[in-house]
This record gives sequence, C-alpha cells and structure tokens, in this order.
Amino acid sequence: MEEGRLARAAHFFARQLDDRSAELRAELDAWLGADPRNAIAFARAGAAWERAAGVGAMAPSPVQDENRRDMAGASQQGQDQQ
Repeated sequence: MEEGRLARAAHFFARQLDDRSAELRAELDAWLGADPRNAIAFARAGAAWERAAGVGAMAPSPVQDENRRDMAGASQQGQDQQ
C-alpha cells in the first residue's frame, strides 16, 4: 500500500472523529469512491486506531502507577512496624 494513500486515509480517519460536518463527509465519500484502494487504506487506518486504543487501555495510567507506589509504601511501613 502506498504510504501517501495510507497517510491520507489516517488523516481522514482522525478528522472524522471530531468533525461530523457534511463537507467532510462529502470530501471523504469522494475520496473513498475515487479508487477502491482508498477504502482499503481507510479500513486499515481504522483498524490501526482500534489496535492503538486497545494498547492504551491495557497500559496503566500515571495516576494508577502513583497509587500503586503509595500502596506499596504503606504496606512496607505496616510490615516495618510489626
């Protein structure tokens, strides 16, 4: 798949997440209809987005990491006092 086509697909995919305008929809529809490879690239961009979202959901947030450190420290202090 051509890098330019995939980059354009990723650009359209990202834009349509925040912009639901008729103008963008018309532009996207025209691009998708211009070449069957565009639709494939758009589907791949969407799949990559979904995979990336899944990876982010599995990774702990900085707040979760801080809470774990706090709990580990409190647990260690409790053991030291026994």
